[in-house]
Amino acid sequence: MTPPEHLVIGVSIGNIFYAVQTFFKKKYLPYLFIIFISGIFAIIPDADSFFGNYISTDVYAGHRGITHSVIFVFALSALISFLVVVLVFLKRLFYKREISNLNYFVIFLFSLILLSGLSHLIADLPQPPGVWKGIPLFYPHQTGESFSRVGGWSKIGWYDYKIFWTLFYSVSVSFILIASGFILRKLSFKKITKVLSMLIIVFNISVFIWLSSYIVNSDYINAKQWDQQQNVYLKNSNRIISGLTTRGKDCFLKIFRIVK
Repeated sequence: MTPPEHLVIGVSIGNIFYAVQTFFKKKYLPYLFIIFISGIFAIIPDADSFFGNYISTDVYAGHRGITHSVIFVFALSALISFLVVVLVFLKRLFYKREISNLNYFVIFLFSLILLSGLSHLIADLPQPPGVWKGIPLFYPHQTGESFSRVGGWSKIGWYDYKIFWTLFYSVSVSFILIASGFILRKLSFKKITKVLSMLIIVFNISVFIWLSSYIVNSDYINAKQWDQQQNVYLKNSNRIISGLTTRGKDCFLKIFRIVK
């Protein structure tokens, strides 16, 4: 999938985490910070898009290499969580403030980063194998002299407009529900806020179930057929969606070429 698709998946995960902490009346992280973290770390495995060689199968020099492995995502999650803990202790040292529920906070942050990163790996599995024949999901496991790769199932193409826009709509709905919950909480309607939090959790999980079903039932034959299918989706969409999609794709490709 492309970064925009990974981004909306990450934000959906962030919405679930925020709803969970609200349901249990905790405040480990503010909402905007949660979706920033989940969105960024859902994209990070594609960092090798900008330094990796697209025709190389080397896990260190090619695209879809070591950054697309569970050990990379786990190590990155642990490192960021450790650095945050160090900053928290420094804050307590210099400002003489006690930090409550530190263990739960670290678990919350680690889980948020880990699941956001893993969502990227899972989302890449149903795509074509490319020259890489999948991703080194379980690096450093090897088969013979090369690192084992998983995926390349060719269930969907490299991008999918329907996936992006469906997730975008679900993120928008979640944002409205979260904003409504925030207002109701300020008005002391805390029980309704709890109901809204559960609704957000169920809603986003349902969208992920739909996403899984959509991918499993997709019919990918080759890149040309998939492009035609995407164009049909645009033709059946309204002019605003069609225009935004076309301009967004062109803008993304220009940025990618400049950075690359």
